Amino acid sequence: MNPVEKAPFYASGTIKDSHRPGGQSLKILVTVSGLEINENQQVLNRDFEPISGLYATGNCIGRRFGVQYTTSMPGQSISIAQTLGREVGLYLARNQKDK
Repeated sequence: MNPVEKAPFYASGTIKDSHRPGGQSLKILVTVSGLEINENQQVLNRDFEPISGLYATGNCIGRRFGVQYTTSMPGQSISIAQTLGREVGLYLARNQKDK
């Protein structure tokens, strides 16, 4: 990630229109370049090593959509958060039994 330090700063958006899907292309509701995680949703440091005790899921993680995020699908963000939240919960429960 690179800092954006010099003003002026601008934002843009469009009105959501289900009849014009292209009209949604500037509306970003998720973090496309979020935290890097491994298969167990452990947040990775600059060396791509897990940070002990730090997990991320849902909208705060990166690379959920590969190289682009262009389609708006109802329920997509909440379903990812629910699915990955369940998976990290199962991972933590399994690892607690081993300790």
